Amino acid sequence: RDAPPGAQDGLIGTRALIPRLPGLDPEWAISASGLERLLSCPQRFFYERVLGWAEPASAPSAAAIDPMKYGSLFHGVAETFFREHGHAFLDSGSTLSRWHARADAIADRAFDELTAHYPLAGAGVRKAQCDNLRREFREFLSHEIESAGNMQFVAVERSFGYPTPVRLPAGGHALHVHGYIDRIDRRGSTTVVRDLKTGRSKPRRDDQEGATHTIDVQLGLYGIVTKMLAGAWGLTDRIEAAYRYVSGRGEPERAFREDFEALEEAATGWLRLAARLLSEASFPRTPNAEDCNYCPFQPVCGSNAQARAATVLAGTKGALRS
Repeated sequence: RDAPPGAQDGLIGTRALIPRLPGLDPEWAISASGLERLLSCPQRFFYERVLGWAEPASAPSAAAIDPMKYGSLFHGVAETFFREHGHAFLDSGSTLSRWHARADAIADRAFDELTAHYPLAGAGVRKAQCDNLRREFREFLSHEIESAGNMQFVAVERSFGYPTPVRLPAGGHALHVHGYIDRIDRRGSTTVVRDLKTGRSKPRRDDQEGATHTIDVQLGLYGIVTKMLAGAWGLTDRIEAAYRYVSGRGEPERAFREDFEALEEAATGWLRLAARLLSEASFPRTPNAEDCNYCPFQPVCGSNAQARAATVLAGTKGALRS
């Protein structure tokens, strides 16, 4: 009732109402997924990451592993495999066949741990889901061998910002960030940063050929952090960055190899915008309908939300008009 004008549209306009915000407060760092959410729909970010609202829990499907759970499962298998075998696997004399049994054993163990408390409907469904995990991980390893070249393994799930967040300059502000980088490798004098994705591939073509904030902020952040910490990590600050899609559907990579500087420049701008949105307490709804496709807060926003959001944005200034 006493909120400032515009607060109902996310334009709170004063930090006094919310003195602590993720990213601005060194005691409350922001992750890559948080930045991605902020830049795709600031109001959803406000609901989830500031107010702590969440979609009510529901029973998982008994016919297949939930995509989010499957993503975590695949990442766990990849982490275990490369933590145990990364250096040997990327040796130039390595052949794929010698790794199949080891990879299958790791996949089976991770699958059994998950499904011990995940309700899948019967032995047939369990076998199909486990076989899918094995197949996708074998295909992932096959691509790794084919594209390895003179690649040398460096790290898997490399953490940054723990316990002290990494402070990134962001225009007149600073963002405090933390997270985990799925893979770091070395190819000659180049540091290769990669993030694994189990969802649909998003190749660099058409209107997404260049750096795109709804896709690439995570990769941009990881590249920037790796470049900043390269010396401390014993790496060079010449960076390549890529998403590695593991589903086997579509192109296997979205990569910035020869043009990481373009991603770095774009991501630096996105980080500045994120810092300004937070510092100005501006959390408007997205005006893009595609951003709302799977949002649980659509009933909160109501009908015609994107048109109303566009009207609000047209009358604002500051970070929202940048």
